[in-house]
Amino acid sequence: MVDEARREFGARLRSLRRRAGMTGAAVAERAGWPKSKVSKLETGQQLPTDEDLTLWCQATDARRIEPELRADLRNLESLVAAAKQRSGDLLYQHEQRYERERRAESVFEFELVTVPAMLQTEEYAARLMDSDAELLGGADVEGALEVRRRRAKLIDGRRDIRILLGEQALWSAIGSAEVMLAQLDHLRALVESDTVSIGVVPRTAAWMRRVTNFALIDDSVAIAETLTSDLVATTSADVDVFRRAWGVLESRAATGRAAAELIDLAAQEWMERPPGKWD
Repeated sequence: MVDEARREFGARLRSLRRRAGMTGAAVAERAGWPKSKVSKLETGQQLPTDEDLTLWCQATDARRIEPELRADLRNLESLVAAAKQRSGDLLYQHEQRYERERRAESVFEFELVTVPAMLQTEEYAARLMDSDAELLGGADVEGALEVRRRRAKLIDGRRDIRILLGEQALWSAIGSAEVMLAQLDHLRALVESDTVSIGVVPRTAAWMRRVTNFALIDDSVAIAETLTSDLVATTSADVDVFRRAWGVLESRAATGRAAAELIDLAAQEWMERPPGKWD
């Protein structure tokens, strides 16, 4: 299914080139590529980047359908990602999320029972990814950790990043009490920073039964997590459901001092737990 979809997308690029009366060599020259790249794109061996797609549409006088092609490319990327994730490719999953977030102007993310990747400490992330690798099978944990570091660096004040987490994330045992205390200390510092908006949805808040971990990218793409893959929604109707869910969760979240108090409460509990018991 994925290979066929890649070939079909490549065939659409080839059709645009032929309709413009251009050879592959001419497109390569105009775009500044080696000739072999045109062949790889047209046969589906290589997926275009956003920049590649823009150059292709410019070269073939097809700018009017570039938005449609870009949307189809996003869907194709999601198919490829899902196939890789089903094979236990943890690294690929994190790379795809990073690329979407890197290109975005806004990222809204919600997680129920764990601290989201952008906010994790190194040790917390390592314990969590070891758990993912055990569930999914062999995975490049070190590679995934490196991508997570890059995701954390996106909190630089240049994007509108808003993150919500369930209060349960403060209590979920990811490693030892020492690991959790370091994570909560880091989280509390971020709550007080001005580079990211963080809210904690209290355990006592009314919950929506169907809510799961999800993200909204530029308010136009929604990503929902499952055990094996990320499901990507791009239609306005689907994205609107996630947008409404975000609005409800955000309205119920504690922020600022109230969020810090919830973190402090959890930290006090973790300090009172016997060392090593929660490893």
